[in-house]
Amino acid sequence: MGMLKRFWVLMWLCCSSLAVYAQTGPLGELSEPPVTGMNQGVLRSFVVLCSDTMENLWVSSLLQTMGRLPRLREVYLWSQRFPSQEPAVQNDTAIAIMPDSELAKALRWAALHDFSFVLSVEGQQDPANNGTIQIQFRVFSVLSGRELHAGTFQDGVFSEQDLYQTFWLPLSAVLDSLEAQKGQGALTVHAVPGTRISGLTEKPVSVDQSGETVIPLIVPGTYSYRASAPGYRGREGIYTMAESPAELFIEQERVSKWLIELGSLMGQFGELWAHRLLFNEQYWIGFGLQEYWIGTYFPSPDDRGRYSYPVVSLPLLQPGITIGGRLADDLHFLRPYLAATFMLRLNTSLLRLDPAAAMVVEGKGGLEWKLAPGFAVFFDLGASFYPFCNGIYLAASRGGESRAPSTYLFSESWYLEIPVYRLGMRFFL
Repeated sequence: MGMLKRFWVLMWLCCSSLAVYAQTGPLGELSEPPVTGMNQGVLRSFVVLCSDTMENLWVSSLLQTMGRLPRLREVYLWSQRFPSQEPAVQNDTAIAIMPDSELAKALRWAALHDFSFVLSVEGQQDPANNGTIQIQFRVFSVLSGRELHAGTFQDGVFSEQDLYQTFWLPLSAVLDSLEAQKGQGALTVHAVPGTRISGLTEKPVSVDQSGETVIPLIVPGTYSYRASAPGYRGREGIYTMAESPAELFIEQERVSKWLIELGSLMGQFGELWAHRLLFNEQYWIGFGLQEYWIGTYFPSPDDRGRYSYPVVSLPLLQPGITIGGRLADDLHFLRPYLAATFMLRLNTSLLRLDPAAAMVVEGKGGLEWKLAPGFAVFFDLGASFYPFCNGIYLAASRGGESRAPSTYLFSESWYLEIPVYRLGMRFFL
């Protein structure tokens, strides 16, 4: 007789497992029916937390029972058990949950993964009362964080069949009464006219001249969005729409029009540039100079004369203009860029253009790391080309041979130095 009962229980488990996949992950995923209105009940989803006093068999039977709920989308078993009697305080509006508790972690995770409810279950067995199992449960809404239901029940369990068939019926009745309402809602977005918003809908939408636009959304739901507008910094965020109609106010900060750049050429000589920023800080045109009046120098044993000291001074200034563009928008904290610079070479001892080389053209690519809204550091690498110059004289003035960290190519009429690197800071005004 005992063998027959065990065979019957095994067959029942095999049939019911068609609705359930595993204990530690999603328990089946069903396609949602079309949403037709706010009162249309849709598939429900649960994150289940169990206390450390719950036996594995109890958890398994609970998951099997939940797998038989109608209109079920998914059940996910939280991997961490919470301590028995984990504290939470009831007040007039919601549950004050300890921010580092497993329940708080599960609610945050459920919100990001579009779950409807979190179920917390604590169970204990009373060996003095014929093995009666006592259960305390709490059901929370993910959107509001409020406790929707709380209760206790107990029953004696004489076989696994009782545990899998009838024990969880009081809790199942409560869960079956929950309605995860979804429907077509309306979100009014307030932003700067001309703002382009992506992420809320399949295709980007634009805010008209009134400064607002109405977007149809499924509610409740959690959405990630990006917003950009000419003359304003880009914004991105996560919006949870719990009811309809709803409003979203996007705060936008004007972009900088100018930046001041302080740099160092080859770690030796200083630079100062002012950039006029264009198209939401994407491109720039600027003016400034490189100075050779004072710089640092690390002599080698073969250096002689004025090049044998750690400080070097040359009678040379290089004023010029620069243009460039960043290859990523202002929502990225690390932005690559390309730039070109044209400079005249002024010999300050002769008070005229340098007779060896009157001009230089630089091309470079680099990375800008924006540490704060008004501050960034940069590093770039490129080459310096001197056209229409005395290349032989420039080569001789550099020591007559290639030396790390840069080398050069030259002829009688041109000179090329590569690589040339710069680093420094940028202040956005």
